[in-house]
Amino acid sequence: MKIEKIAIGGRMSVDPENVLLLKADHNYTQLYLRNGRMLVVATTLKVLEQRFLLTNAFYRLDRSHMVNLTYVNMQEMNAGKVIMVNQQEVSISRRRKTAFYSFLNQHFNPFNKK
Repeated sequence: MKIEKIAIGGRMSVDPENVLLLKADHNYTQLYLRNGRMLVVATTLKVLEQRFLLTNAFYRLDRSHMVNLTYVNMQEMNAGKVIMVNQQEVSISRRRKTAFYSFLNQHFNPFNKK
C-alpha cells in the first residue's frame, strides 16, 4: 500500500518516501529530501509529526529532530546518535533512547517474525 503525499504547508505536499529528516527551527521546519534539497516550511515540527507518524517509518528522536528510519544507517548507530545515509548525525534524547531502541527491535528487526 502506497502512502499518499503529506501536506507540509501552504499548497505544498511531499512524498514521505523522499524525506530523510525533519528539523525544527522555531516555528519553521526544515525538510531534508533524498535528492539533496532542503525545504523550509512555516509549519511546526509538532504538527508535521502527527502527519508523518501515520507512515510508521518516522520517529522523533529529540525536541528538534524526526528521522525516516528507512534512511538511518543501522551499521553506524552508536550510543546516543544515529547517522543518516547522507552522513548527518542526529543525537537521541536520553528520555527517548530506550523507547527508540525497543521501537527499532519491534519494527525493523530482520529476525523478528511477524
